Amino acid sequence: MFLNRFSVATFSLCIAASYAGAIAGETGSNAGKAFRGKDAKRPVVLTVTSTAFGADKVIPKQYTGDGKDVSPPLKWTVGPSGTKCYAVSVEDPDAPGGTWWHWTIANIPQTVTQLGEGASKGKTLPTGSIEGKNDFDKIGYNGPMPPKGQNHHYHFKVVALSDQLKLSAGCSKQQYETAIKGHILGQGELIGTYSH
Repeated sequence: MFLNRFSVATFSLCIAASYAGAIAGETGSNAGKAFRGKDAKRPVVLTVTSTAFGADKVIPKQYTGDGKDVSPPLKWTVGPSGTKCYAVSVEDPDAPGGTWWHWTIANIPQTVTQLGEGASKGKTLPTGSIEGKNDFDKIGYNGPMPPKGQNHHYHFKVVALSDQLKLSAGCSKQQYETAIKGHILGQGELIGTYSH
């Protein structure tokens, strides 16, 4: 009788443990899907650099609204397998009215991993790439120009994408952000600062 009771108790514990394990496994899987969306993996980290300024360093005047206002040189590491193109954006999250958009360039060919100085506005724009409209209501790059007395951080972001984006020149930042969702294979950023 004792053995029977022991066997039943052991069996019950095994069933409970198996059920709990199944639930835990399902929760972990769902959590992963929620994070990744359509992507099979977490985005690979891209290293973004510039010969004009270092990470968390001051952006030279010539790349700002106080200078020549030309886009700075940028370089990034190669995206993972499956990368079809790259896109670059520049934003200022310290702006008084919320994040200010300074530049969008999309559909940079997969073979291109750098932009020369002044690449914006058609000067040395990679073949096939397009520029969006910034928050100055202009197409192309417009550099840092924070209010006097303020020091802002400017995020130069690069994403490696699994598909070409169906965007036209002059696209809005909302259209750009919607287009890249579910297509990011790699991402990285370089942050520079500027103040008046």
